[in-house]
Amino acid sequence: MDSPSIGVAFFGEAAFVEVAAGRYLFALVSNGAGWASDTFAPIAVERNFTSRMRLIEASRGDPAKDIPRDRWPMLVTFEDITKPETVREVEPEDLAAVFGEGVRLQAVRLEITEEAVTEGALDALLPWLETYPEAALLPKIDPNDWSLRATLRHGDFIRRP
Repeated sequence: MDSPSIGVAFFGEAAFVEVAAGRYLFALVSNGAGWASDTFAPIAVERNFTSRMRLIEASRGDPAKDIPRDRWPMLVTFEDITKPETVREVEPEDLAAVFGEGVRLQAVRLEITEEAVTEGALDALLPWLETYPEAALLPKIDPNDWSLRATLRHGDFIRRP
């Protein structure tokens, strides 16, 4: 018996902004398909996975929408952008603690577009990013270390086809 199937592929780079001179904020791409689903086709609207993916596809070209606050991507920065081990999570409500007084995040928006997947900008900024298999940010990991530095992978920053 043949049954229809649907697959989800997600490619692209983490969104980032230079908040202060040489200080960047990154929105990781982990769970990108989840944000799209929660933003354009929430379970409250459609429970069926295939139908949800079709709703997302049908949203192509629609205006950008705010991602629900509880579904925002993880935000990180680096104390030293050249050293992946200096990564740290940034609390969305407290950007000022990291970037200085007056810095705050108002919204995270998502748009389904026809534009080509961005390529190269993140590689230029983070030249230490590797390709598949996605290495951890730390070169050597203690198996008992569950810190952010030990659990993040290069694929949290960039998904390549």
